[in-house]
Amino acid sequence: MTSPLGHKAQTLREIRRVCSLGALSRDELPCFWVPTDAARDPERSLRQAIKTKLDDCREGEDLHALVYGHGGCGKSTELAKLLEELGEGFFAVTFSIRSEMNLTAVRAEDILLVLTERLLNAAVEAKLKVNEGLLKPVLDYFASKTRTDTEGRHSELALKAEASAGTPGILSGLLKLMAGFKSEIKLDVHSTDTTVATLRKSPADLLEQINAVVSSVRQAVPVDQRLLIIVEDLDKLDIASARQVFIENINLLIGIRTNVVYTIPIFTFHSPDAGILRSRFEDFGMPMIKVMDWNGKRADGFEIVKQIVLRRIAPAATEETALDLLIEKTGGVLQHVFEVLHTSASMTSATTPLRLEHIEYGLRKKRNEFWSEITLPMPPAKIDGLTSNEELYDRLTEYAKRQLRGEKNLPMCEPVDQVLLRSCALVEYNGERWYGVHPLVIDNLKELGRI
Repeated sequence: MTSPLGHKAQTLREIRRVCSLGALSRDELPCFWVPTDAARDPERSLRQAIKTKLDDCREGEDLHALVYGHGGCGKSTELAKLLEELGEGFFAVTFSIRSEMNLTAVRAEDILLVLTERLLNAAVEAKLKVNEGLLKPVLDYFASKTRTDTEGRHSELALKAEASAGTPGILSGLLKLMAGFKSEIKLDVHSTDTTVATLRKSPADLLEQINAVVSSVRQAVPVDQRLLIIVEDLDKLDIASARQVFIENINLLIGIRTNVVYTIPIFTFHSPDAGILRSRFEDFGMPMIKVMDWNGKRADGFEIVKQIVLRRIAPAATEETALDLLIEKTGGVLQHVFEVLHTSASMTSATTPLRLEHIEYGLRKKRNEFWSEITLPMPPAKIDGLTSNEELYDRLTEYAKRQLRGEKNLPMCEPVDQVLLRSCALVEYNGERWYGVHPLVIDNLKELGRI
């Protein structure tokens, strides 16, 4: 199978291009996708587990699911593969929080508004025959909440006039409002003088309006399809934001009356809040690909990561020893694999095949990034019980020494572990849920003389 380039990457430019793809789209899956279940949790395929839960939903029931894992572990790619496998049985709406919102200030109420805008846009693009009479009260509600300054009053009157004209005024008017809300969410995240800030004050009313939109779209979806919404990149939230979204506003997320899959940070499932989440959602974990076993021997995942790389890059474009070092030192973190390859292929002295010195340079760059990434959250997101970065390195040293003795590190669900999981300094592997210290972090600990 060849890439969109017509062949596997051979030149430096082609290598940089295929390493910048990010999550694979459905069009890219046939070229680049490699099955990884055997190296993650062979007893629980993420895609099959979600499909089973969807199949098991009785009439009138909806699936509210959380998919957790490290950033860059391949969740988005697996969800794209899931949609491909679900086929025509679902009307799927998927969007990225990173693209649609400001990741530094994500709120649960805002997610609902963006979800609504994406859902309505999908309905328009699919030419669904949405009953606009069901949307009229929703338009009236949101129009009445627009800002009361002169511009806001004119906007409200214009929207109501357009809506009163009938089809397609109601739907287009509602979409205009939602587009405006989305702009406020992305650009005026900290303002208290916006319509969105007003809407946040009445979350129950907001949820009611959102569900009216969901209901109207569900009724318009063909009878042989089910509605499914996938909200991606919520796994990139910081610790405080993740708690605000998933714990403090859990009723908003599970209150949406259709099938919804949210991604969620892995550290949230290594906290005391994990029990709350599991009692309200179906949860599906996606561990990192295990390239080295806990006893230091190569695991099956080593060859799987190599397959993933060689689906994009011609074998002759990298020296084998360099590729092996890359896989070993990135610890199964696919995002790091491609970041290092991109950095290596961007060197002034780089040539093909990429040699050991090129990969070593890319690894040093990635290793240096950990010095700034392993740090405590700053106020107001400060975590109780943690007072200094030294505590993070103490825990990493403890884990690394145990790991180098060939012993397993088992989860303890403490705040220090959550911070380390967020930075990927600590990595969760396979269904046994044991921790591994990232190989590049181990190199840093050695440089510090800690191990």
